[in-house]
Amino acid sequence: MNISLSNWWSWGILLLLLMIVAVVDSRKRIPRKISIFILVPVLSVVIIFMMSENNKEAEQSFHTLEEAVTAYDDRSDVVATLRGKTSALVIMDDGDVMDSQIFEKTESGWKLPEDSEFQDTKRFTGDRIIVDVSTVAVDGEWYVVVSPYPGMKYPITNVYDSEGTEFSEAKGSENVYYGYLKKYPEDYWVSASGQKMVPIGILKDWVRAMRKILLDGK
Repeated sequence: MNISLSNWWSWGILLLLLMIVAVVDSRKRIPRKISIFILVPVLSVVIIFMMSENNKEAEQSFHTLEEAVTAYDDRSDVVATLRGKTSALVIMDDGDVMDSQIFEKTESGWKLPEDSEFQDTKRFTGDRIIVDVSTVAVDGEWYVVVSPYPGMKYPITNVYDSEGTEFSEAKGSENVYYGYLKKYPEDYWVSASGQKMVPIGILKDWVRAMRKILLDGK
């Protein structure tokens, strides 16, 4: 995620002030009460300024989805976009990893995504394959993204799930499948590369799956 220049300056000023106060206080050139009297107001102003800048960034609105995506990350390539009624799933590739983000549209325009939106990620395993399945609901619309487990040597293919989701493939530094999810039941499962997979519930399931993958790679 891009960090605005003003935020970098704010953090730099805050760090510099702390260093100056620490050096001056250690040399006893200024009484402790005076240094605190100076430090507290100055730090308060800097912190308030930083918070206001962060709020401005979060409240920014853009006329188009493309403008919002560029403001969020102007270094990665957009490899796939899935638009909903009031939101859009955007998959970006920086050359090393692929990143999935949700952009929401309000009355004032498109908003920058929140990093916590795709926190619901579960690891699914089959006999010889592991995938990460990320889901998020926005105004009743479910998005699902299926990506190979980091370190997998082979791309995943033929992805489908228990809910009949129509998956599309986004190709980049990895291959990722995405689509609309009608609902997300407790017994949800996915299939990839001809293997039906279920969530990894306990550690021994994960260890067993990893052992099979490592043995197959030899």
